[in-house]
Amino acid sequence: MATRKRTSRRSSLVGRAVKAGRQALREAERRVPPDLRRQVERRLKDADKTARAAIKQLQTQARKASTRADVNSVLKRIDASRTTKAAGTARRKASAKAVSTGRASTTRRRAAPRKPRPAPVMPETMAPEAGGAVEMGGTTET
Repeated sequence: MATRKRTSRRSSLVGRAVKAGRQALREAERRVPPDLRRQVERRLKDADKTARAAIKQLQTQARKASTRADVNSVLKRIDASRTTKAAGTARRKASAKAVSTGRASTTRRRAAPRKPRPAPVMPETMAPEAGGAVEMGGTTET
């Protein structure tokens, strides 16, 4: 003979609410077509399986990352990237400074020295040494 379920000790209000809830659930299950219910249950099962696998993978990654050596290697990588950026900025500043002071950096070719320009030659009529008159705004000077 099957054993009887023990009745739980609930207050009368709570017991009636639980009984009504279970009855509503059974009624709703009867209204939903069985194939739809199976499809929904399968999707929920697959989603649960995927979520559990993702959680497990994240926990594994967290355990691996929590070792001090891994943390140090990540910090070292961060510092190296900062150093590389700072070196690039310093290099740009040095090359700009070298150009402004006239020194060329080692990576650039030096420009060939320019030949001095000859002094401009003034026509004889304008040259004061020639004894000619220079006209300025309507007045003449000798």
